[in-house]
Amino acid sequence: IFWSEPTLQPLYMAIREYLEIPQRVEIMNHRVSVISDLLDMLNGHLNGMHGEFLEWIVIILIGVEIVIGVVTITVEAAKLSY
Repeated sequence: IFWSEPTLQPLYMAIREYLEIPQRVEIMNHRVSVISDLLDMLNGHLNGMHGEFLEWIVIILIGVEIVIGVVTITVEAAKLSY
């Protein structure tokens, strides 16, 4: 409001100081920063878990491929022996 009514600027500044707006803003910025760091940490943890899950899927698929290969070789060897 003070930008449209320059005479209200001293009142605005007095109210701002009385309500401790700069200190409250600083506290809120610090809290938001802490929450942001926590969310970054959780995001990294979730990405790590997702990567680990994908690695296990790859390991299982390789194992299945090995089993299929061994079964195929065994069946082919059995056909050749008869």
